[in-house]
Order: sequence, then structure tokens, then C-alpha cells
Amino acid sequence: MCGNIDISKTNLQYKLLCGKENGKGLISLDKIKFHYEKSIFSAQSTTSGKVLFSVSCTQEQCRDIEKYIEK
Repeated sequence: MCGNIDISKTNLQYKLLCGKENGKGLISLDKIKFHYEKSIFSAQSTTSGKVLFSVSCTQEQCRDIEKYIEK
């Protein structure tokens, strides 16, 4: 594991320390586009287009993440 991702009802806070992929921030959920494809779940900023993070997960794990975010 090389970082933390915390999701509240309104925001996503992330801190990543993965080699060259270092970064941290707090972003409103309404400014994030989530995407799942081929066992990769990613979050992209709708304002900058920057991919904030991508994580590998099973289809079931990614569905659980999406359900949590939709609440």
C-alpha cells in the first residue's frame, strides 16, 4: 500500500506516495468522474482532466465502492 483515500459524503481526500505518483489533495465529489474498466477503478477531476488515482479491484469491490459513493 502506498497511500490513503478517504471518502466522506461530500469530499474525497487522497494522499499517494507511490514512486513518481506522489500527490495529495481534497476535492468535492461533484467534481470527480469515477470510472471502472478491466479491474481498474479510477477517479478523474472534471475540471482539470487529471486522473487523481487508479486502483486495482475485483468487480465486487469496485461495485461496493460505487455504492458507497452514490449514497
